[in-house]
Amino acid sequence: APRLLSERLTLMGRWQYRYFPQEDYFGLGPQSAKEARSTFLLEERELAAIARVGLTPWLTWSTKIAHLDPRIGEGTDKQYPSIGELFTDSSAPGLGQQPTFLETGTLLELDTRDQRGNPRSGTYVSLLGARFGDLDDLGYDFARLGAEVQHYVPIFDKKRVIAVRAAFNRYEPRGGSTVPFYYILPLGGTDSIRGFTDFRFRDLNAVLFNAEYRWEAFS
Repeated sequence: APRLLSERLTLMGRWQYRYFPQEDYFGLGPQSAKEARSTFLLEERELAAIARVGLTPWLTWSTKIAHLDPRIGEGTDKQYPSIGELFTDSSAPGLGQQPTFLETGTLLELDTRDQRGNPRSGTYVSLLGARFGDLDDLGYDFARLGAEVQHYVPIFDKKRVIAVRAAFNRYEPRGGSTVPFYYILPLGGTDSIRGFTDFRFRDLNAVLFNAEYRWEAFS
């Protein structure tokens, strides 16, 4: 329903099934080792309702409520051991049992980029707050706080761009709970730190800084 309140309010319902049989896990924290690379299956069903309000052409506020049903299994990447061979529930929290979750969250976005997919100018800022409630009372209640800033400075005809980015994520266990490893956003790879393998680092607190010079070889 995208045309409510003069096209300023969008309401969405979503059912989503995710099946990722070759996810990588190296352990928690900056001390995790490349030699500890393991593989696991992440399977999840999500039923969500989302409301988005366009406060101005460049400022959007969204809120979400979702029922999440994750499951962890053995990975199918034969190059690496399955996660259960190298890690336990203490070194990979949430490995032993996975509850269902009620996720509630809010997101504020400021976006002046000229285009989302390949921006050459403008700024993007996001602030996120979310709560994950353990519906099975297995000790996995937690909250997530996140923020990100992107800024793009074009040079000449926008085929050359200076791009800078800063991002922050914090996960806060609630009342003696722990945070499942599979819900901690990883760092590493082309979307964050290109010098490291995808999913290389996971931790309850993470800060990321990027600076790039981009030259467009082909349109």
